Amino acid sequence: MSKVPFFKAEEIKPRVWQIGYDFLNEFQVPVFSYLIEGRDYALVVDTMYGYGNLRAFCETLTDKPLKLVNTHFHLDHVGGNYDFDACYIHPLDIPYLYSSLPASREQQLERARMLPARSIRIC
Repeated sequence: MSKVPFFKAEEIKPRVWQIGYDFLNEFQVPVFSYLIEGRDYALVVDTMYGYGNLRAFCETLTDKPLKLVNTHFHLDHVGGNYDFDACYIHPLDIPYLYSSLPASREQQLERARMLPARSIRIC
């Protein structure tokens, strides 16, 4: 089991993982990211809300270099982009991407700290 808190993964096809939080977020709606391992690199699709370190968790599933793509700019898809050096996103979404992210990584961490204790299971 991974020592990176907040996450769980299920291999839904060979070398394809569905990644989710190991708790329900404050909206009580599950959100997912996907990791698709190719020959030369592994593609991370979306980063959910940004709780925990998704990059570190993905590195427990693959030893390939990681590349990130966002399907669109909504916060439940781009909140964890801070953990990655770059992301691929449609050019028309870029202005919205910047406006949808909190001002700082610290704000994301503070938001995670405010989750009800009963909703967090750290593995």
